[in-house]
Amino acid sequence: MDFLFKNGHDMPRDVFQQLLELDKITYGDQVISEDGLAYRRFEKFKDGIIAAFYKNELAGFICFYSVKGSVYNEAVNEQMIFDDNLLVADLKPLYKNDSNYILLLDMNISKPFRNKGIAKQLIQAVGAYLIQKEKVGCRIDKIFAYAYTEKGFIILENLGGSPVWDKEGIFLMDVDPKTFMELSQ
Repeated sequence: MDFLFKNGHDMPRDVFQQLLELDKITYGDQVISEDGLAYRRFEKFKDGIIAAFYKNELAGFICFYSVKGSVYNEAVNEQMIFDDNLLVADLKPLYKNDSNYILLLDMNISKPFRNKGIAKQLIQAVGAYLIQKEKVGCRIDKIFAYAYTEKGFIILENLGGSPVWDKEGIFLMDVDPKTFMELSQ
């Protein structure tokens, strides 16, 4: 299967709505607490969504954000879980010659397209994006994510992640930026 990959700048609002619908199908309505907030986050950091399509059908996507250092510090020190509660004010552009923190927020593959290599390609696309940003001087200091399931934990471990803490079966994982970015090459 040949997939077409698009980044957020190439996606109109109706495609973004499809991403939210895929999340709801997979995880249930309780996952998306406020669609408007999710869209405002997307508007502020459009680079943070990469989606795969097969014959104009959404096959899957990955969502990541550049966040302020305080978000990372709260996640680590206060054992905060940032998901739907990630505010637009928590995001920041990637800056040259400054600390940059990446939160891997969500990856979802539609059932008919699972086990077709899309997840790997989406992760490689994020890695390639981060490599390009580093080449222009945007140092990536930290990549972090939450593992909600055992499978998610294993995936993040394979991406260079190690657990920082766990709370009620949810793990905060620090993902080694170099290991993660090397997966794209």
